[in-house]
Amino acid sequence: MALTVALSFFMILVLIICIFGLIGNTLSGIILIQKSFRSSTSYLLFGLTCSDSLLLVLSFIRTLGNLVPMTLYSPEPLNIFIFIWDWICTGGTKYFTVAVSIERYIAICHPFLARRILDERRAMWSALSLTLFITILAIWSCIYNKFLYSYGYEVYVALILHFIPFLSVLIFNVLIFNGVRKFNISRKNLTSKETREISVTRMLLCVVLIFGICYSFEFTRRIMNYTNYFDYSKYEYYSYTINCLAHFFYVLNSSVNFIIYYLMANEFRLEFSKLMGTCSLSKRSPSISQLTHSCEASNDL
Repeated sequence: MALTVALSFFMILVLIICIFGLIGNTLSGIILIQKSFRSSTSYLLFGLTCSDSLLLVLSFIRTLGNLVPMTLYSPEPLNIFIFIWDWICTGGTKYFTVAVSIERYIAICHPFLARRILDERRAMWSALSLTLFITILAIWSCIYNKFLYSYGYEVYVALILHFIPFLSVLIFNVLIFNGVRKFNISRKNLTSKETREISVTRMLLCVVLIFGICYSFEFTRRIMNYTNYFDYSKYEYYSYTINCLAHFFYVLNSSVNFIIYYLMANEFRLEFSKLMGTCSLSKRSPSISQLTHSCEASNDL
């Protein structure tokens, strides 16, 4: 593939984002597994962080391969491994986002149910079960595509990996937004626990909003693909602007959560300062551990 100067610059930019995203996700993962952060939300966020990191590693390898073309022998077992890896990290990013949305929906819209089911132990098993589901789905998709019935595979991918999680996130977060709006109307009557729930929900709504914006380009690209808009017999993949945008925001979505946590959670900043060897204090703001432990703490009332 012949690279123009603009396309080369684009790929270098993607590589830089991947590197900084991996650094941020590594720091996020270290902080989220600290004892003070273990909660129903943090287990799901840790799963999301791991999925994002796997996706960034794969994107880095693929982008570097396009930037520096080289002819390498790729045995079939390696192709199968990369195929499953791709499915696990992409599916993990999307379905853990769905899981976070469901957890927040229960916490905000069904607080009495949340007191019974949103605890640390159930969250850990939910995260492990979701990881197992995604892994099985990836293996089945590989068998379906390579060994059984490849016809219709694109439709299968669009439904399972794109449309269903995207629409699920959209629906649940519309319901969450409506629940937050109702809470805001009765702001004077909110308990401290309810105030903390609203705070963590706003932070996670920001995470989901970024997810929706970034994956809207991939969503659009998929729709255009089924209308036969692309003609790859005449043009390269990156000759189409929407493909470049989809790939860029695909990577960006997996790189920005560390920034959101850092900006919106004071305890995350303090823990990060300790991790970096500094002890600077900042003005008190809602912390992740305070916010996400609210459901568990309510059981002691």
